[in-house]
Amino acid sequence: MSPLRRVGVLLAATAVLGLTGCAGGSGVEAVSAPAPDDLVGRWVTGVSYESPEVPFLLIAGDGTWTGSDGCNGAQGEWSVDAKGALSVSAGPGTLIACDGVALPRIFSEAAMASIDGGRLRLFDGEGATVVKLARATSDQAPTASPDPAGE
Repeated sequence: MSPLRRVGVLLAATAVLGLTGCAGGSGVEAVSAPAPDDLVGRWVTGVSYESPEVPFLLIAGDGTWTGSDGCNGAQGEWSVDAKGALSVSAGPGTLIACDGVALPRIFSEAAMASIDGGRLRLFDGEGATVVKLARATSDQAPTASPDPAGE
């Protein structure tokens, strides 16, 4: 092969490799879909807040969920499909100003879920991680079940 032809082949290969490197850079991580049973349990952020109780999500195996931002309770129904897409509904909730994290709102607006290293990751519609949650320990359990109607 002539030196000129080698340079042409080398340039073409470099261009292809350069374009290949650019094609995968969407910034969105691939997620593996969890089985519904993987989501079941009590989830917390692991961060301390100046709120009456620990913010949490309690995801039940019967397709219902309950949560609190530390002051306000909410509940609803949920499901996850084979690709990890979430479908979450939320009923009425209270709206007290609170230092906690708005887990009920975050969960009800999440588009996807995955379990990564034992942590629940919730994603927005663009595929960006919104929150990472850990399974709650016994000392992170809420002091009472939140009443979304405030009664």
